[in-house]
Amino acid sequence: MKTRPGPLAPAVTLSAILSAAFAVVFSLVGCESSGDQGMAQRWDSAGVQIVQNDAPVAAAGEGISVQWEPEVVLGGGENLNEPSLFRVRDAKRLDDGTMVVANSGTSELLVYDQSGSHLRTLGGEGEGPGEFRDPRWIAVLGDTLVVYDPFQGTGRLTFLSVDGEVFSSQTLVVEGRRFPNPGTMLPGGLLLDQVSEGSIPVDEVGHVVYTRTPVLYPREGAPVDTLPAIPGGEAFKEESRGGISYSSVPFGRDAFTAWTADRLFLGDGDRFSVDVFDLSGTHVMSIRRRHEPVPVTGDLVDRWIAATLDQEIFRLRPDAAERSKRRFEEAPKPSTLPAHREIMADALGVLWVQNYSPPWEDSNIWSLFGPDGIWICDVELPPGLEVMQIGEGHLLGLRQDELDVEYVQLHEVMRG
Repeated sequence: MKTRPGPLAPAVTLSAILSAAFAVVFSLVGCESSGDQGMAQRWDSAGVQIVQNDAPVAAAGEGISVQWEPEVVLGGGENLNEPSLFRVRDAKRLDDGTMVVANSGTSELLVYDQSGSHLRTLGGEGEGPGEFRDPRWIAVLGDTLVVYDPFQGTGRLTFLSVDGEVFSSQTLVVEGRRFPNPGTMLPGGLLLDQVSEGSIPVDEVGHVVYTRTPVLYPREGAPVDTLPAIPGGEAFKEESRGGISYSSVPFGRDAFTAWTADRLFLGDGDRFSVDVFDLSGTHVMSIRRRHEPVPVTGDLVDRWIAATLDQEIFRLRPDAAERSKRRFEEAPKPSTLPAHREIMADALGVLWVQNYSPPWEDSNIWSLFGPDGIWICDVELPPGLEVMQIGEGHLLGLRQDELDVEYVQLHEVMRG
């Protein structure tokens, strides 16, 4: 999937060399800022545009920024007349400012106005029209909400208005996919799913590395279109209580996907590189950013284990913590830290890539790249804020306080 520049043709003329040199010079992108900021190189490799970024074009505080103080905060339980947030899976802001939250813990959709006042609650536990068991994500198609519930049969899509009128619902039946499990619906209506394949058999224990293959299909269930595979995470498997349990691998890799109406972005975190595809599966661009790999040392592994075992689930079960500690110590370790974590595309096609930070740090820095692949700037978000939607002028995110109370926050996005 990742293409390297091919060899030069046997005969290279002086004019060709000069043309190539000027191409590199004019591909250096900059702005009126100090130092060597804004240095990027472009070249074509077998039809794929490679964009290598050495520094952002915008100086610190310029370009794009996010206001740390939220404009609106949903949840928290301060108002007893409003519902509490519990296991929020997704949140979307509509064009008119209305916000919709998938409150999985109560199997409901919570609707708020632009000021954050609760307007209505949709759905609830059940299998009837407009009811849910575990709403996982929300897509917005015009003025219609699309809600996916994986536990209704083989998965169900519900199409409804923000006022609660149910237009239709549909159980997913997809040719070639016994258990379809789409992660989202793209703006054009296609469903984005993935197929995972492990490096060892399902019933075998040991270190497993997954390969993820993104697939696209219409909601009518036509055959899938497969995209190039990428590394898709890893785990350590062992026998437990008659079955197989899975545990994390210290500094293990994962697969990350972002999308716009006509592009898919795929990254595996191993390098600071994201590959861009059109919806036909054609590799059109590789966006790269200068990154110095950090070696994984024994001290870093010890800190990762200590930070992981400090979670409440382990503090309440010392026996489970001891077993997990042993598994973490036995699991294979990568040679370097991951380069990045989540990736997202905003409403204007800007790619946001979350810089990797170990679990004991509060860093939440994202590198932003324009549709042309150029590194615009870095943006620091409030620690612990999980990004759910980035619009032209807003960002919706989920955070938890020290008591695990959930909040959905609306932050202003300022574009310079």
